[in-house]
Amino acid sequence: HNKAIATTNSEIIINSVVILFITDLDELFFGILMVVNSRWVRRMSIQTTDPQEELANEISTLKAELGTSKEAIVRLTNEGVDLRERLSNIEAILENGGICFASF
Repeated sequence: HNKAIATTNSEIIINSVVILFITDLDELFFGILMVVNSRWVRRMSIQTTDPQEELANEISTLKAELGTSKEAIVRLTNEGVDLRERLSNIEAILENGGICFASF
């Protein structure tokens, strides 16, 4: 990350110091939270979801995505049919005007 935004060695050092400062702030805030409400921190830190519950949630999400994908496929299919009809109409108009296009 540093090399992506820094162009000189001094910029790399400055970016590193900023990252260290933010890390120290993070640790400080964590310590404050532990003093103020350690039970909440422990509860938020521990993964409390059941693996089967996670799988059930993932399956529900995938089913919803599948339904959305099916709707998109139907919509795109209908749009394709509509475009074919429009192309046929345009070809018919052009053929009547003396220009003929080969069918696809």
